[in-house]
Amino acid sequence: MEETLQRPALSEDEVSQILRKKLESDKFIIVSFTLDMLGEWIGLCGDHAILNVNIKPGNDLKTSETRFTFFVKLFPRVPFVIEFIEGTGAFKKEIFMYKLFAVMEDEEIKTLDECIPRCYFASDKYIVMDNLIEKGYKSLNKHEVFDWDSVKVALEALARLHASSLLYEEKKSRRLTDLYEFAESYYNDREDFPLKKEINAAITGVLNSIELFNFPKKLISGKDFRTVLSQVCPQVYDLVKPSKKFRNVVCHGDIWATNVVIKHDENNKPVKGRLVDFQCARYAPPAQDVMSLIHLTTSREFRKRFMYNLIGIYYTDLEKHVTLGGYDMKKIIPFEEFLASCEEQKLFGMIQAATYFPLILLDGQTVKEYFGDQEKNKKSLFEDRSVLVREYMDKDEKYKNRIRDSIQDLKDYCDYL
Repeated sequence: MEETLQRPALSEDEVSQILRKKLESDKFIIVSFTLDMLGEWIGLCGDHAILNVNIKPGNDLKTSETRFTFFVKLFPRVPFVIEFIEGTGAFKKEIFMYKLFAVMEDEEIKTLDECIPRCYFASDKYIVMDNLIEKGYKSLNKHEVFDWDSVKVALEALARLHASSLLYEEKKSRRLTDLYEFAESYYNDREDFPLKKEINAAITGVLNSIELFNFPKKLISGKDFRTVLSQVCPQVYDLVKPSKKFRNVVCHGDIWATNVVIKHDENNKPVKGRLVDFQCARYAPPAQDVMSLIHLTTSREFRKRFMYNLIGIYYTDLEKHVTLGGYDMKKIIPFEEFLASCEEQKLFGMIQAATYFPLILLDGQTVKEYFGDQEKNKKSLFEDRSVLVREYMDKDEKYKNRIRDSIQDLKDYCDYL
C-alpha cells in the first residue's frame, strides 16, 4: 500500500498564499514547512494533516522565527474512496461552501466568525483551515451521547451558521438558490446517484431491524409496522430538498458528534462549539439541522425530557444574531412557523439517525476494514445494513441500545399515522 500512495505535498507558493491570507501581509520569509499526516495514512472520506510553517516576520532574516500551524483536509488517495467522493461531489461541495462563506464574510456577515474554522486555501486537492485543535477544540466521543452543555454550545454554533445565511439573503434581497446551486450529496433520489444502493441498504436495514429487535408487527393504529415504515423512510428524499413552505438556510446537513468540535473551560465545561466538515451541506429549513443534531447526539430519554427547551434555546440565539444584524426575526421566521418546521423535520432527524447509526457508531478501525473489503461486505454495504447490526449488536451494548432507540422513535411516529 505504501508503494501505491504518494505522500501529499504543498508547494512553497501555496504556503505563501496561505500565510498572506492569514497575516493579511506579504512581509514575511518562509524558513521551513512540513505537512504531517494525522493518524493513519488512509482516511475514510479523505486524509487529514497538520501544516507546520516557520517564518521570519518582515523581510529581515535576523528576526526571531514564528511558527504557525494549519489543519489540512486532503482529497483521498484510495481508489474506492475516490470513486465515492467524486461520485457524490462531496469534496467539491466542501470547497464550494468555504468559498460561499468567504463571500458572506466579504459582505461583513460577522456571525460566521465563531462557528466555523476560517479557510485560507482551497483547491481540488487541499482545504487549509484554522487548526482548531491548537485552539483547544476537540470532537467528543461518538460512542457517548452529548450532555446538556455540549448540545447547547452546538446549537449556538448552528444558530450562528443559520443567522449568517439569513442575514446574507436579507442584505442581498435574494435567496441563495437564485445565486448558487446546492446539489444533494447524500440523500439524492437520482437513480444513477452513486450512493443510491447504500441508502437503500440502510433503509432496508431499518425495516429488518423491526424483527431483529423484536418490535411488535402491529402499530397502535392496527396497521402493519413494516408496511408503514417502508412508506415513511423514503420521505427523507423530499425532506432534504429546499422547502416550499418554510424559510430555508444553509444547513450543515451532517451534524453528528465528529462534526462538532467543542472547547471546554478549566472546569471541563463546554463553553463554545464550532462546526466542521461541510460535505453534506444543503439548502433547507434550519429546523432540519436542529432536529438532526438532537437525534444524532442525544439519548431518547434526553430528547423526551428536553426537546422543546433545546428548540427554545436555539431560536432565542438565532433571533439574537438576526436582530443584531438589523432585521426583525418575527418577519423572517416567526416562532410558530419554526415550531411547525421542527415538527416536520423531526422525521428527518429520526430517519437520519436510524440509517446512520449502524455504520457511524462502529469504531473507526472496523469502519475502515468494512469499506476496505467491499466484496466480503457486499450484502451489508449494498443490500441490507441490518446484517452489520446483527454482527455487532451483541458486542457493544451502547451500539445496540442507540440503534434500538432510533427504531423506537420511528415506531412512535408511525403509531398514529
